[in-house]
Amino acid sequence: MKDIDGTKLENVTDIQGKLLDLKVDHWSEHGLFSANWWLLLVLLTLPWILWWFLVDRSRLFKILTLGLMVSIIANLLDTLGISWGLWVYKMDIVPGFPQLIPIDHSVLPVGYMLVYQFFPKWKHFLIVSVIASLFGAFIVEQTFVHIGIYKMIVWKHIYSVPFYILIAIGVKVFVDHVLGKIRDRKL
Repeated sequence: MKDIDGTKLENVTDIQGKLLDLKVDHWSEHGLFSANWWLLLVLLTLPWILWWFLVDRSRLFKILTLGLMVSIIANLLDTLGISWGLWVYKMDIVPGFPQLIPIDHSVLPVGYMLVYQFFPKWKHFLIVSVIASLFGAFIVEQTFVHIGIYKMIVWKHIYSVPFYILIAIGVKVFVDHVLGKIRDRKL
């Protein structure tokens, strides 16, 4: 198997550096302190402030574990979607990150944690998760497209719905099953 040609690797590195420079320039000229930047800052901080006042501290470990898992999954899926050219974000809180930080690390994890906390029974959890998934895909995503934060390249809003629902189901199963076994000392 051949090694990667050093010249090609240097070209890739050079292009990545130039791309980052362009992103930083664009962000500093058009993003920083714009209305969308302030909106993203609010979306990064406000959910966590609300969560702090609403969280059931007796179930804090399970709820935080679920939120961390959602954040990791959202970040991974966002990175894949951007890398595969399915969508792009026109701006973020800070330049250089391809993912939309306020959504992946604040809105989604906090939203899923609150749904998990307030709707522990599967039937209600599924109903609320489907409603939240539809709202996220058709209202939130559409709003972000309209205000110029999010641009779909080959993605459609309907594609997001099953992903949102599967994330909800997957993390609930994991947290309830695995952390339940830990609690019961069966693991």
